[in-house]
Amino acid sequence: LTAFLFGVSPLFRKVGLGSIASIPLASALAGMGGLATLLLLGPVFPRPERFVFAPRSARLFFAGGLVMVGAQATFFLALQSGPVSVVVPLIFVKPVFVAVIVFLTGRGREGGGGEREKMGAGVYLGAALMAAGAWLLLGFR
Repeated sequence: LTAFLFGVSPLFRKVGLGSIASIPLASALAGMGGLATLLLLGPVFPRPERFVFAPRSARLFFAGGLVMVGAQATFFLALQSGPVSVVVPLIFVKPVFVAVIVFLTGRGREGGGGEREKMGAGVYLGAALMAAGAWLLLGFR
């Protein structure tokens, strides 16, 4: 289900961008859709899990949201300028960047427990294959 939803979402956004010229407005509307979904699905979650968070977590998620606005804006710009069949696979090479950041900084955390992120050769090989796939996508457009 998750893969299906992630696959359908860019199609809706690509079609929607034909009617919205403003990238910031498109990004705000996408965020509002997420908030509406949260409010609609809130009653489905067990009561102890509804809207419970620590202040530090709220600040981190807010900071992540600010970064996500930039990510969405560049995603929408890419969707405006290229075909969905090329843009979406390129957007989802983000594990390559995560692998590079973890390799360079060693700052990835697993489960918030404070231990360093452990990434084996298979993860780096997968990231290299993803990068090669992105290069092939761009080369055969």
